[in-house]
Amino acid sequence: MRTLRFIGVMVIGLAALLGAVPVSPAHATPPTIERMVINQTVPAGGLTGACGFPVQRHDDYVIIVHTYTDSSGNTVRELDNSHGTVTYIANGHSAVGHIGGVAMFLPHPDGSLTVRFSGPDRFIVVPGAGPVRGAT
Repeated sequence: MRTLRFIGVMVIGLAALLGAVPVSPAHATPPTIERMVINQTVPAGGLTGACGFPVQRHDDYVIIVHTYTDSSGNTVRELDNSHGTVTYIANGHSAVGHIGGVAMFLPHPDGSLTVRFSGPDRFIVVPGAGPVRGAT
């Protein structure tokens, strides 16, 4: 019985001692967030060359960039969320593609960079023809 009481007093004493020790909280730096709006019309050079007539591309989308840094301020990861449309225009007709998804950029100590994409990239469906560009 005496042994159990001694163990109980030791456990309570140890818990009180650990509770009195200051614990430094984890200080995770929140990411910086930048919102970029893209709204522009430019020549679609590759399509113009392939089609043999002028093709314009109109970009209308938003990219939200989340940059994560370590305690020294070095970028350790970047996540870019995007959504919007890309419209190809030629000869009075247009085809609309949808953009959306996440791009993740991981820099490495040797200077290399790993890039991962998820989501559709200019996924275009033409009535009567089905998907003509992009991937889901």
